[in-house]
Amino acid sequence: MEGDGGSDTEKKSDFFMEGDVAGTTEANTRKRKSDSDIEATFHTFQGIHGAGGEKKNKKTKKSTSGKAIDVTSHVKLMEGDPNYPKDVPSGSKHYEKFWTKELREVMNQGTRRTCWTVASTRGLSARLLVEKKVGSLKHMSALHLLVGLFDKTDKKGGLRNLGHLKKFLEENGAVLEKDCKCVDPFSEMKKKRTDDKSKITKPILCTDKHGQPKCVFRVKELIVLEDVVEKDLIVMLNKGPVAISIINTLEFVAFKGSGVYEGRLMGGRSTDIDYHMLLCYGYGTTNTGVHYWKVQNSAGLSWGENGVGKIIREVSRGGRPSLIEYVIYPVLLDEYEDED
Repeated sequence: MEGDGGSDTEKKSDFFMEGDVAGTTEANTRKRKSDSDIEATFHTFQGIHGAGGEKKNKKTKKSTSGKAIDVTSHVKLMEGDPNYPKDVPSGSKHYEKFWTKELREVMNQGTRRTCWTVASTRGLSARLLVEKKVGSLKHMSALHLLVGLFDKTDKKGGLRNLGHLKKFLEENGAVLEKDCKCVDPFSEMKKKRTDDKSKITKPILCTDKHGQPKCVFRVKELIVLEDVVEKDLIVMLNKGPVAISIINTLEFVAFKGSGVYEGRLMGGRSTDIDYHMLLCYGYGTTNTGVHYWKVQNSAGLSWGENGVGKIIREVSRGGRPSLIEYVIYPVLLDEYEDED
């Protein structure tokens, strides 16, 4: 899929570590990892503020339960019903929406902190399809982003500043996996048995070395929103999936099942790992009136329910603030070259 040498399967596994695909059951039989294993292996998003991924103290977030609390509702609600979500704009055509046809298979990045490459490229792919700029769902290269911004990341690929991602997608753009000839820098580090980026030759973008392919997907603007208003996020999601960033915790890493993730455990031991980026592709309500965001993670099929899960919305948090720290989505150009 990406990189030089080997079969498509080998390249895919090399960059994404495990390469889980939605619909298989292998990941569901894995043994649960200990807290120390999870903290050591989970890929995290390096925060937009503070080198090394230090979290920005823009809000005081109170503790809440981290248990799975409910399942999805199949009962139709009407505006005015007690369980009808108060964050849905009045007069909306629907109070639940899910963009499932715009999703790719679930992936697992293993030890790499490159969730930002997956969520941003998949958000771009989905938006291109939703807005009918292309004829089919495109498989954008996450490796191309990593190589292009490798000098801006930490030793495991965590991005320190989303401004670099914004600039890259606006000026360079994304390319398709099949067109990406970039060499995986982590494979080069592995060959040299080092975690020191300075010990390998700085990777070169394939587009700089071999020229641009037919299809390049630049964006007019990459929007990065903080201080998120969740009612506005619903409006954004009505137009297509978006990437979101949350504060990652050990409870979130270990989250499993079809329930709703509520946040940190109340009164228990909780460890904030860092920021983490996900693809948010919808919103809904459980059968007891708990409102949630539907997300696709990049932690393999063993996370959540086959790699996807629900995160509680602010309207169901009893006055506590939103769990969402940032929203990231592209504004597209008028036209794109399409291979279809």
